[in-house]
Amino acid sequence: MSTRSYDQYCGAARALDVVGERWALLVVRDLLLGPKRYTDLQAGLPGIGPNVLSARLRGLLDAGVVERKALPPPSAATVYELTPLGEELRPVVRELVRWGRNLLGDPPPGEQLRLGWLVVALEASFRPELAQGLNESYEYRIDGEVFHVDIEDGTIAAREGEAADPSFVVVSDVETFLAVASQQLSPEEAVAPGRMTLSGDLEAGRRSVAILGVPVDASGDATGGLLGTVRASFAASHAAGVRGTLMFVVDGRAIHLRFTDQDLDVGEGEIPDPDVTVTCDLDTFLAMGTGRDHPVTALQEGRIKVDGDATMAMMLAAAQGGGLAARTTAP
Repeated sequence: MSTRSYDQYCGAARALDVVGERWALLVVRDLLLGPKRYTDLQAGLPGIGPNVLSARLRGLLDAGVVERKALPPPSAATVYELTPLGEELRPVVRELVRWGRNLLGDPPPGEQLRLGWLVVALEASFRPELAQGLNESYEYRIDGEVFHVDIEDGTIAAREGEAADPSFVVVSDVETFLAVASQQLSPEEAVAPGRMTLSGDLEAGRRSVAILGVPVDASGDATGGLLGTVRASFAASHAAGVRGTLMFVVDGRAIHLRFTDQDLDVGEGEIPDPDVTVTCDLDTFLAMGTGRDHPVTALQEGRIKVDGDATMAMMLAAAQGGGLAARTTAP
């Protein structure tokens, strides 16, 4: 336990005595994926000093959250892993990830991103109501790194390494994986050009998309991916006081957005008299959604068409946030 204490006889205070120190809960986050050597933890936590990491591990060991184990020969390495008490922090970390997504916004220059953190985020996207009675595993090979997700009757656990008996195996690069996981691409849009391959039980693969929170309808239509894109890029902090309707017509498919003072409702189909209508093709829509294209550039080049009040269009674009947000300067 930390040498500092809140000195309060309260479960929350006692928990923070153990994991409330800077870096402590991030050490737990990384160990949720499986046992790690000291050097693995240090490499996976950019910015942590060796003295701080040693102190956090010592505190977690003393509290019974983490234990040390010697791997059998020929490895002869010592690893840190979570105890059953430490494993009980999994839903705590999951809820923190889910809550923290509201604060992320666009990544500022210099911020680190690790595949393992994305794996933990998969648990935060989990929809247990769709996994009742299911017992299957999904294996992912992303840029040479391997991890798997185990589904067991409405529960989820993501870990590094191969699955014992995977229902399917996905092979992809991290950019494509991130685009699918963040709902900016549907799996079909990633598989078609060969950026992602899927082998094994294709029905299990389709189930996993719904279970892990990536929307796609039963026919594999890309509209689900479009709805996910606009939901994912909504910036509530930019939508205070904004009220209006925005309709996208993407390759002839219509989706609509209703803004009501920091709230967003997204649906399929046309609506009567939208304040702003944006017409474009799927490639341009996805490029803007991922930040690879700028709306002003697309408009100037004739790849999008905007109908409606220009001032309202800028307000709604700013509220939409993410890659679709209006920037203060063109690229």
